[in-house]
Amino acid sequence: MENKIQRLETDSITKLLIEFSWPAIAGMLINSCYNIISRIFIGNTGSYDGMMGLAALTVCFPIMLIFFAIATMCGLGGSALYSIKLGEKNLKEAGKVLGTSIWLVSALTIIPTVVAFINIEQFLKAFGASDAIMPYAKDYITVIIAGSLFGGIGFTINAFTRADGSPSISMWTNIIGAIFNIIFTPIFLFALRWGMTGAGIAVIGGQLCTMIWVIAYFRGKKSTIKLTKEIFVFEASIVKQIIAMGMPPFAMQMINTIIMFTVNGALLKYGGELAMSAMGIVMSIQTILIMPIIGISQGAQPIIGYNFGAKTFVRVAETVKQAVIASTAIILFFYALIRIFPDPIMSMFTQNHDLRTMGVRCMNLWFLTFPFVGIQIIASCYFQSIGKIAHSIIITSTRQLIIFIPAVIVLPMFMKFEGILWAAPFSDLTSSLIAGACLYADIKNESKKHMKQKEDEE
Repeated sequence: MENKIQRLETDSITKLLIEFSWPAIAGMLINSCYNIISRIFIGNTGSYDGMMGLAALTVCFPIMLIFFAIATMCGLGGSALYSIKLGEKNLKEAGKVLGTSIWLVSALTIIPTVVAFINIEQFLKAFGASDAIMPYAKDYITVIIAGSLFGGIGFTINAFTRADGSPSISMWTNIIGAIFNIIFTPIFLFALRWGMTGAGIAVIGGQLCTMIWVIAYFRGKKSTIKLTKEIFVFEASIVKQIIAMGMPPFAMQMINTIIMFTVNGALLKYGGELAMSAMGIVMSIQTILIMPIIGISQGAQPIIGYNFGAKTFVRVAETVKQAVIASTAIILFFYALIRIFPDPIMSMFTQNHDLRTMGVRCMNLWFLTFPFVGIQIIASCYFQSIGKIAHSIIITSTRQLIIFIPAVIVLPMFMKFEGILWAAPFSDLTSSLIAGACLYADIKNESKKHMKQKEDEE
């Protein structure tokens, strides 16, 4: 088992990045099916119900992001620390990190679950639910909240399968959940006529399957660390490190929640329910676009973390370089498809002419400078993986909080609905330039520092 991990220090970077990234990319794309499939089926349930259902998903998405933020903090923060401990050859501490992460995500998920159930209508109104949208949104989010623990535990443990040297297991985790969702969403929606409640049950059912699958992996023979009662400790020092290393992705998802809150309010004010439905589809398409980049960053994370812990920084720098090139190339491919086939893509989600027209209009502006985003995401991953948490948070905040939200508030004052759409390309381009500059400067400084340390040791 140790050889499986130690090859992160010896095998070709290109080989490792492909091996670790393609299952993560495939898994992330498949994982996005939870959102995409629901929108496609709901959007085709009927003219009015379909449009209201799509709007409801847009309203519910920020609430779902809160739970996802907790899972990313525990899963990505824990797995980053896990990679470093494995790089240091400290298997006992690595086991404690895994056990603590599971305890942490379970405890932290229960709190918003209770709060959300008590204040469910207030939350939905705050995130843009009109009287027409409310019943659709309430039916869906009630089920999602009830099963949130399945998704939290499943995502957290799955993040450790990549760090454990088994990226294919991570991919299959997402495939299993997506297959369940693909099969049962139309059954619950059309055959059983359970409406938005049925769509929610299909999502939660898929998450339950993934949780069982990843638990089975860490109980089996192939994992480096086993899920035994001995690893389930709750040491304050480990909790602190997990939270610190998981803070950048947590901050990113919480900022996304604030963004959706701001955007939904602006959409309802300047574009109405039609604009909210259209932007819900555009956000789903954005999820597909961004998932390959996140997959590459997740594939790069254990390579960066392990080699940083093993003090082989040349391999860290090469991993970052290849990750940036790969992420930019992949997103350019998907970006080209969107520019060439906007109407056919929008037609997958709805046959409503007005909604399709609005969706194409939104898509053309919203994604104008999106290919630059890969640099920003890889930069954030790099800083998180080497323990420079403040840098990672700043990089993440620059794009979403510091630039985008003010733009969404200010630009519509002068450009109305168009201002909302222009806020995205403006923030994508500006923040990516800043992230690229920070990434280049830090790698240059760290390279000099590690070379000096090596010379001193010799």
